[in-house]
Amino acid sequence: MKKRQFSIFLIVIAAVIALAFSLILTQQTSTDHSSSALPHLKIGYATYPPFTNYNENGDLIGIDADFAKETCRRIGYEADFIPIDWTEKDQLLKDHTIDCIWCGFSMDGQNEKYQWAGPYMKNRHLPIVLADSPYQTAADLSGKPIAVLANSQTEYLLLNHQDFIEIPTTDQVYCFSDLLEVRSALLDGYCEAIYANAIVWNNLLEEEKETYRFLDRDSYLSDLGIAFSKDTDPALIAKINHTLEEMNRDGTSFSILQNYHLETDYSIPSE
Repeated sequence: MKKRQFSIFLIVIAAVIALAFSLILTQQTSTDHSSSALPHLKIGYATYPPFTNYNENGDLIGIDADFAKETCRRIGYEADFIPIDWTEKDQLLKDHTIDCIWCGFSMDGQNEKYQWAGPYMKNRHLPIVLADSPYQTAADLSGKPIAVLANSQTEYLLLNHQDFIEIPTTDQVYCFSDLLEVRSALLDGYCEAIYANAIVWNNLLEEEKETYRFLDRDSYLSDLGIAFSKDTDPALIAKINHTLEEMNRDGTSFSILQNYHLETDYSIPSE
């Protein structure tokens, strides 16, 4: 009789243990499923510190990485960062290899090509000359050769908006494929100035600022946003815009900018 009771006891214990393991496994499966079930936002970016860069562990960091991660967290999306060739960005957007371009991208003059979310911050564009240069203003550079990064907003502004007093007037615009080539053009005397993205170039020239001079009094302020294709669901863009406004109101956006030592004139005023 005792043996029979002991056998029943063992069976009950085994059943309880099996049930416990089953519940744990079910809970883990449910948790994993809910994480993987998040919709993904495929974000195209190029490496332009401090907007996007990598730390010593190979993790993506930077202003735009911080904005994108927090925005996606709040709207319930998984952020998929996809490195792109900047010159191919429009084709990648068109064939849906990426959902959006989030990479220090200026909204100015681009409404016909993209749907936009934002702006989420501002940026400045200005001339940079050598420290011993005689030039003091954008007007001083009238007619002079100026170097820019190809396919950049600075190239667009220099070629299309020379009616703005902050932008030099010249028909000698030299376009280069990367930032180091642009810098070399100035150092080697092929041009008299660089027309530049202030945030990117402040970062690039951090350790050699005594060699250059930023003509800050003639800076052109532009809005930065997230570019989507024209066939993107407007509801997604509205959700991102609402979240960016929320981040601006609660101080998150300003905190991100402060982490990169950017002053208040780069932030979007709260409504």
